[in-house]
Amino acid sequence: MASSSSCAIYCSRVLIRCSASEGGGGQGQRRSSGGSNAVRVNGAAHRAPLQVGAALETSINRSLAELSAPVLTPPPPPLPGGAEDRVLRRQNIPTEKQTVDPFRQALIVEGGVRYQQTLVVRSYEVGPDKTATMETVLNLLQETALNHVWMSGLLGDGFGATHGMIKNNLIWVVSRMHVQVDQYPIWGEVLDIDTWVGSSGKNGMRRDWLIRGRNSGDTFVRATSTWVMMNKVTRRLSKMPEEVRGEIAPWFIDRHAIEEEGAEKIIKLDRNAKYVDSDLKGHKSIFDGV
Repeated sequence: MASSSSCAIYCSRVLIRCSASEGGGGQGQRRSSGGSNAVRVNGAAHRAPLQVGAALETSINRSLAELSAPVLTPPPPPLPGGAEDRVLRRQNIPTEKQTVDPFRQALIVEGGVRYQQTLVVRSYEVGPDKTATMETVLNLLQETALNHVWMSGLLGDGFGATHGMIKNNLIWVVSRMHVQVDQYPIWGEVLDIDTWVGSSGKNGMRRDWLIRGRNSGDTFVRATSTWVMMNKVTRRLSKMPEEVRGEIAPWFIDRHAIEEEGAEKIIKLDRNAKYVDSDLKGHKSIFDGV
């Protein structure tokens, strides 16, 4: 039996192939004369130790230097300003109205006031039956509502309050919400979510949503809500300042995702007391003797 071994040494652009064979007498296998450890370098037999030239040694050293650890770029200096300023810069909140948001796959449509966003139902948003839950639906409604304000250029603190609201220490509070689910979305389904705002009385705002399937075109969810303002310091409801009304009024649309049902008139009951004639005299019964 004959055994053979080979190796390839890569040094930059120089390739040296070495082979050594030993064994006894197989066909095509011959023991080199003068010893059992004959080495062939690039096809030529060499018995003396391989001498590495100066050019090859320089190439090897250069290759080893190139394999050294890369120089890490130092981190950029911290952003100037306070912690709140740094957070706002990280959020990169737009100060002007945006019509397209490529990162959220969102558009401002219908005269630049209605918001539309395309989303995909993710695996962590469904239950074991691969169906979205009510919690998922409410999360989508909240996310698209905030994104709508984001693209409007009115967002002041990153959580739905406008610049005028921040000046007056006001925040939004949901006072009423009506969600009508015709069918829950499933995992992997592509959804188109539309949302818009409208006026609700003198001091309120209404927000509506429609969630539809991109492929089927079916409407899965309809929702409507009423929002009022509260002073975050006193925790009391507040009237809508004219400054804030001027900010949000241009975005109002007179449309309802859920048709308002007329309030049923409560029938007025007759509350007049009636006289009851009851016999207050005691009578014996046949059961008294039992």
